Amino acid sequence: MKLGVQYIFGLILLLSFSCAPKSTETAKSIIVEECVKGPVRNGKLLVLDSVKVNTFITHHPESAYWKTRLSSFYKNRSYAYAWMNAEGLDASAAKFVNLLNVESIKKSDDFYNNDLHTLFALLSSGDCLRNNTDSLFIELELLLSANFFEYAHRNWKGVSETKSMALGWFVDRKKLNYEALLDTLLHNQSAFDNNEPVYKQYSLLKKQLAKYADIEKNGGWPLVSSDVGKFKLGDSSSLIVTLKKRLFISGDLTENDSTELFNDNLGYAIKVFQERHGLKADSVLGPRTVKALRVTAHERIEQILINMERCRWVPKDFKGDYLIVNIPDYKLSVYNNDVLEWTCKVVLGKQSTSTVIFNDDLEYIVFSPYWNVPESIIKNEMIASIQKNENYFVEHNMEVVLKDKVVDPASVNWKKYNPKKFPYMIRERPGPSNSLGLVKFLFPNSYNIYLHDTPSKSLFNNTARSFSHGCIRIEKPFELAQYLLRGDTTWTDQKILDAMNLGEEKYVKLKTKVPVYIVYFTAWIDPSGGIQFRDDVYGHDAKMKALLLL
Repeated sequence: MKLGVQYIFGLILLLSFSCAPKSTETAKSIIVEECVKGPVRNGKLLVLDSVKVNTFITHHPESAYWKTRLSSFYKNRSYAYAWMNAEGLDASAAKFVNLLNVESIKKSDDFYNNDLHTLFALLSSGDCLRNNTDSLFIELELLLSANFFEYAHRNWKGVSETKSMALGWFVDRKKLNYEALLDTLLHNQSAFDNNEPVYKQYSLLKKQLAKYADIEKNGGWPLVSSDVGKFKLGDSSSLIVTLKKRLFISGDLTENDSTELFNDNLGYAIKVFQERHGLKADSVLGPRTVKALRVTAHERIEQILINMERCRWVPKDFKGDYLIVNIPDYKLSVYNNDVLEWTCKVVLGKQSTSTVIFNDDLEYIVFSPYWNVPESIIKNEMIASIQKNENYFVEHNMEVVLKDKVVDPASVNWKKYNPKKFPYMIRERPGPSNSLGLVKFLFPNSYNIYLHDTPSKSLFNNTARSFSHGCIRIEKPFELAQYLLRGDTTWTDQKILDAMNLGEEKYVKLKTKVPVYIVYFTAWIDPSGGIQFRDDVYGHDAKMKALLLL
């Protein structure tokens, strides 16, 4: 039930009589006699009547979704007040109301938020702390709790798992117990300020969201002409003035230079901009750089919101060793206890054979691996070539296998087989030219995706690296094997190199499984505190935008 205007006006009149200014003795007397502080009276803790919770839900049908949580929360604390202490409203109430005030998430309705703010303003006055048995205090108490559960769900959980999976996100979602979370925050009020129960990038992105919102509020940045790409160091043009203003507003150019000259400072600012967008940092205004410069501030705000939503879908904390592959960044990052140890480049799936977003545990290192050719590649790409070239297997260092036995390819009548009827397995023998290189790293999964070396090292020189059939080629396979085996003194560097060049497949099971997260973030905050943006290589951002109604 919403508090009506007349009802609110009546409350204000009532409080104006019972909470007069402290400037007179009469007022002091009224405060002492009429205003009982907090939920404790005569040394005895006062608690809510359990019926009050159900009455609240009846009067506020929009809170029915939280009925179970409200009942459970207060039952577990023996119905003691959560948001009040012996002095009246607890500081946690003010902290939570402040969270609501600065919230950036778009809400479809106010969830009786106006009632909460009205009552909070009336009852948080230092001049008058009313009796906690007053229905207004009970109303405010339950409004705070119900709004907290709604806020937590809205800000820290995100869209349903069904919806995130429909978007191709198969990373295990974090679990949140809202009642336990509220108890924790009430016992540690500083957590309201700096410890949101979300992956740390969420809070960092939220700060940048405020910055970009201010930029948009002040008119955004000017649209750079697509013709700006023809300019280089030493050139002059009025279009360069617009470019400088755009880079100054986004913080890439440190001084507000309104001259028409393409000078060294502008060249450096372009390089900074390119580094923040995963582009070749050469200060050259190539097509990809110009395209990124023409993205509006509003579009960047949408991109930040999309990636804040993704932050709600991953674990808050990570323990021990773990690996993260961020698809839009084409990078593998190696962490220990949430500290970045090192990174390297990766090559990922083409758009038609995109790398899946999921997580699993790395269990095996396979030295000198075979490459078991996927059935899809055999059917769609290989059979036709085999039928045309009788030396195909010799030239590609491959062999044919049937029921775990190697078969002489010359004994097979290849012409009678087609993509729909093919009983054999084909695999490439170990060696330096093997498609998987000299080592692969297995985290068994239904997608048949793994990390591996590659003989095609030149591909790592590209800034956009979508070339594979879905698996992940890594730039530093030796370093990864070295890192994963560092706790086993029997695996010296030389032994690892020998195993990689053995020419015979060798499986090594790790003593401890290492989590691998393959994720998709197109915006995040780097260790220096700057925001990074990447292209939406698989089109997932566009789908997210439609889901979030941005």
